[in-house]
Amino acid sequence: MGRRHLLKQIMGLDYEELKKLYERLGTINSVAEHLDVSRRSVINWMREGEIKGTIHDRHHMKPRGQTKLFRWIKEHPGTRLPASVKGIAEITGLPRDQVKQALYRRSKEVERSLRSLPMLMQGKGVLTTGKKRIPVAAIAEYDLRVLHYSLEIVVWGTLRDGSAFKAKVSKADYRKMCLGEA
Repeated sequence: MGRRHLLKQIMGLDYEELKKLYERLGTINSVAEHLDVSRRSVINWMREGEIKGTIHDRHHMKPRGQTKLFRWIKEHPGTRLPASVKGIAEITGLPRDQVKQALYRRSKEVERSLRSLPMLMQGKGVLTTGKKRIPVAAIAEYDLRVLHYSLEIVVWGTLRDGSAFKAKVSKADYRKMCLGEA
């Protein structure tokens, strides 16, 4: 049974009634609270019923600061930004919270795209940690994090011999290693 049937069978509503309820209550959260369901359920039902709302899903919305920050960067090619939110805010004229949010969201987008690649240990290449070089085939398990400002990837985990490692690698190098191009 698909979700669209749940609206009618469980809630006793059709899409037109849901639309009227949304117009009367004004927000998705209010509708969810009124129906005693999750916000996500209301969003899904509104999408299926093609009901337009002001905010369907915060996750897919682009914050104003992100658009402005990256527009500013495109308009000022070659400008080297400082490594702090305060410095970036001063140079761009944007509020600090918008800069911070834009950088954070960008790093999460990069992290999601990297996690969609094949596993690192299935690829080719070598991670460098200071003086030590680690073939990716020697990795037993790992996790990664994208640094907000530099978009460098920090990879850490354990090797097949049981020892731990931590290494920084660029986005391009990480992709090449995962895809076996290194």
